[in-house]
Amino acid sequence: MPDLSAAVRPRPLWQPRQQDVEVFGQALSDGHSPFLAGILAGRIRSGDGGLSGLSGRLADIPPPTLLPDVDPACDRLARALAEREHIVLATDHDVDGVTSHAVLWSALVRHFGHPPARLHTVISHRVREGYGLSSALSARIRALPVPVGLVLTADQGSCDGERIAELAGQGIDTVVTDHHQVAGRGPTAAVACVNPQRADSRYPDRAIAGCMVAWLLMCALRRHLIALGRLPEAAPRLGDLLDFVALGTVADAVSLGSSASNRAVVQAGLMRMNQQARPAWQALARVRPGPWQATDLAFGLGPLINAGSRVADVMPGVRALIATDLGQACAEVERLVAANAARRAVEQELTGQALAALQATARPGDAAVCVAFDEGNAGVHGIVASRLVEHSGCPALCLSPRVGEPDLLTGSLRTVADQWGGALVDIHAALAEIDARHPGLLLTWGGHAAAGGLSVEAARLATLRAAWQAAVRSQRPPQPPRRWFDAAPQEPLSATHLAALDGLQPYGRGFDAPILALDCQVTGSRPLGDGSHRRLSLADAGEATEAVWFRADPEPAPGTATRSRLYVSLHPPTRWTRGGFDLHVHGLERLS
Repeated sequence: MPDLSAAVRPRPLWQPRQQDVEVFGQALSDGHSPFLAGILAGRIRSGDGGLSGLSGRLADIPPPTLLPDVDPACDRLARALAEREHIVLATDHDVDGVTSHAVLWSALVRHFGHPPARLHTVISHRVREGYGLSSALSARIRALPVPVGLVLTADQGSCDGERIAELAGQGIDTVVTDHHQVAGRGPTAAVACVNPQRADSRYPDRAIAGCMVAWLLMCALRRHLIALGRLPEAAPRLGDLLDFVALGTVADAVSLGSSASNRAVVQAGLMRMNQQARPAWQALARVRPGPWQATDLAFGLGPLINAGSRVADVMPGVRALIATDLGQACAEVERLVAANAARRAVEQELTGQALAALQATARPGDAAVCVAFDEGNAGVHGIVASRLVEHSGCPALCLSPRVGEPDLLTGSLRTVADQWGGALVDIHAALAEIDARHPGLLLTWGGHAAAGGLSVEAARLATLRAAWQAAVRSQRPPQPPRRWFDAAPQEPLSATHLAALDGLQPYGRGFDAPILALDCQVTGSRPLGDGSHRRLSLADAGEATEAVWFRADPEPAPGTATRSRLYVSLHPPTRWTRGGFDLHVHGLERLS
């Protein structure tokens, strides 16, 4: 572990990707070039099904009948629809939860005919109420001026048994849909807990997002209603909702490498999004022009939809997605754009404070990072924690006092990913270890392998810091930040290679866009923009004559005719491109 007190941004250790030999041979047999076979073998493992899921087909998605509790969930929903009950949609406030809400609302109203006036949205306020079906959320549900019969959750609820029992005591049933890790069969007071992570689940793909669990349940409900004679046999399928599922899947950073189902829904959903039949996509295209790829969902549309909940209100994102006319969608997107600008300002300020705290407090040998703000914003905890992971190479925990409760800290945790997109440190397991070793320390906690959340008394912060360090160290010794690269093709880089790599879309967590190790001459360097970026002139780099290095290392730029190894990604040409593609530099090492 480098001494982080000496450098906020330690230089990453670049390592070649390990390759699955069996997948490499399979790729060659399928007609891929050795270059592409190496790319694939560094992202897909034979134990995860090999190349069978590379071009995932919707027809190959495992049926929803394999999900636990899907039958009692469908029975209860069918009764609620038949009796026109007041149903509450209680979904998470992130993009997965918001898109889950859009899936459920659209299916229940537009496909199954439930009156919109009898479908109610109750989503937790990220800053004031936190994650899950909290006591505050339960109170809001019970305070609704209508006789609520059923609560349907999405992307949450598996660990909220106490509040679900409270609702049951008031005569309100709950059906949970979720994808987070869960103990046993989930809340015993729930009518159903539809979660592929359950120990008794027969569903073969546990990497799907919450929005896909919600979509699968709605698909099962459609078949159930047809069997009951309440929908015609030819009732439209729910493929028109895959645009929502694609956005939520990419934004929630579930695997696009090990899950053929995720690749299938993202590919199908992107096709629908780029057709822009829905007002939401037409409005979003005005601020983020298409055509969109998975990376646009991860770094553009996803953060935009998420922005409202991070700084104020989640509802603009919800209303934008389910808008029925362009004017309404555009108005909500304008609110999201303003919220996103505010989110960026808050994030930039808190990230600066976090890095300063890291400089002041990090010690050689630290296995984990913990930063607590005197005045923070829970809406950006996760983002700031991710920035700390990028800078330190360690799992990170970011906390601040809950609004109105200065004696209570809430925090978000993020982990370090391996080259396959898995978690080098399992956050859920780390939290479980802390809870077991220090009973009562964590007031609330939950999540999955890659991310989590918690709350703790402010007076016990020092105990939490030490417990967090120990829990991480028990899984992984301290290591410097690592990044993985792919071997460049034997022949000079060309636009043909860009086209070949583009054919492997979609890229995302578990199926990263390739970063190639390119040895060439750097013949010149000049600053770009505010000076934090640089444009490099290259020789011996195939068709590429220039490259852009965003957020370049602050050290002196390479001198003329410096032989260097560049870690680069290939991108479609822009009006500044002299060759047939753009090169973006992610790192540089001098060779001579």
